[in-house]
Amino acid sequence: MSASRRKFSTEFKVEVAHRVIDSGRSINEVVRELGVLELSLRNWVRAEHRRIEAAKGTGLDLLGGTERVELLRLRKQVTSPLVLHELTSPAQLLSLMQAIWFRSYVF
Repeated sequence: MSASRRKFSTEFKVEVAHRVIDSGRSINEVVRELGVLELSLRNWVRAEHRRIEAAKGTGLDLLGGTERVELLRLRKQVTSPLVLHELTSPAQLLSLMQAIWFRSYVF
C-alpha cells in the first residue's frame, strides 16, 4: 500500500520557515516538533531567505510572520469571485485594496 503525499499550504510553509528563521531553532528541532520532512523544511527556509533578500533591494519593509499569513489569506479572498459581494464595511474594502497593492510588491 503506497503512502499518500501530504500537501501544505503556502501559509503553513511560510509560518514554519519563520519558526526556524526568527527563533534561531535548528531545522531538526522543528522537523521533530511538526513531523515534516527535513528536506521539505530546508527548501521552505531557503525559499523564505531568498524572498527576504529579494525584498531588501526594493526598499519595502518586510512583513512579519503573522502579517504575511494575513496577506496570503487576503490574496485568496481577492481571487474569489464573490469577494466584492461579501464586503460589508469600509474597513474590509481598505483591507482588500491593501492586499491588491501589496500583491504587486511582495513575492
